[in-house]
Amino acid sequence: MRFLLVMAVSAGFLMPQAAAGETLEETAAVFGLRETVQQMSLSPSGRKLAYISPVGSSTEVIFVIDLGGSGQQVPIMKFNEPRGNLTQCDWATDDRLVCEAQFTFDDAGILIGSTRLFAMGADGSNVQVLTQRPSSRELGFRQDGGDVIALDLDGEPNKILMTRQWVKESTAGTRLANTDEGLGVDVVDVTNGRRRAIESAESDAIAYIADEDGRVRIKVIQAMANGGMLSAKRLFYFRAADSNRWNLLSRVEVDSQTYSGLY
Repeated sequence: MRFLLVMAVSAGFLMPQAAAGETLEETAAVFGLRETVQQMSLSPSGRKLAYISPVGSSTEVIFVIDLGGSGQQVPIMKFNEPRGNLTQCDWATDDRLVCEAQFTFDDAGILIGSTRLFAMGADGSNVQVLTQRPSSRELGFRQDGGDVIALDLDGEPNKILMTRQWVKESTAGTRLANTDEGLGVDVVDVTNGRRRAIESAESDAIAYIADEDGRVRIKVIQAMANGGMLSAKRLFYFRAADSNRWNLLSRVEVDSQTYSGLY
């Protein structure tokens, strides 16, 4: 114990001296290092591991390890986007990964963030975009690429639940344009990207939560206030296990730092 204490005290005295000897560039390089493993996911069977590892200043690489096989880490995809980064990859099945990428666009000097979801095989093959593809008739920009709220649906293999941002379309010259807007929920096939809506778009919805069987059970509503900003009130609704009716669960007052109520 005494030896450990002496070592700790000695290290404490040495650290400031080492830092004092660094140049500004060396210090900046140390504090600018990206983490070795950014995110990690285990497959449903527990036999495969996927993780995202940053490379350089703007590149991420997805590695897969077959824990039941060779155990070697195999790079299956490199994501190189100066204005974007790969943030998350989760296993939907033992053979398919669902990943999220974030992007930043410069629109006349205004930086706009967006996300996109895609799926691919465990070897990086058969990449499928899962975010609803934009239409040339859309009247707005689809920033929200969707959030996965269930990776496993009871009785529906290869399907996930993900939110979908609906954007109104121009009705000029057609009766088939979409007039809905807001957030809904789709069932999406991770092998081919086909989708079907199970929760219609709701203009004030900001989130949904599904249960362990892949059934949407909670939605969160936050209306717009004057000036185009979100209001300070969030309403949480829930469904009983045997009903499709929405019931009020909680009213929450929020600001930039605090909230009150059942959140």
